[in-house]
Amino acid sequence: MRAKICHFFACLNQAAKAKRSVFRIREFKQAAAILRPMVKEGYVKWYQKKDGMIEVTLRQTNKGPLVRQVFQQSKPSIKKYVHHKTVKENRRLGLTLNGSKVYTTKELKDKKLGGIYLAEIR
Repeated sequence: MRAKICHFFACLNQAAKAKRSVFRIREFKQAAAILRPMVKEGYVKWYQKKDGMIEVTLRQTNKGPLVRQVFQQSKPSIKKYVHHKTVKENRRLGLTLNGSKVYTTKELKDKKLGGIYLAEIR
């Protein structure tokens, strides 16, 4: 797992804790792959690429962003691998990297895949 992905989740976590609805981050290769399932599940309202940067708008509730906290499961030095049989389905969004695609825990179980467990979003 690359440091850029870790940096993305750190920025997402900081924005959630500060209750900001918008944050910007430098564009990286897997950004769209990570953001697509987050938009599909309703955690991110939209994102747009502009001048080498990505502007991410988080979905809001009355209390602030829907994302409360991001728990990174894998880090650049330590990768945590999961198999579809060991993944627990719950209300949280778990993101798993398989090749160049990012799957949610539900998609992982349906397609019977495994991969690098990136993060859990609450």
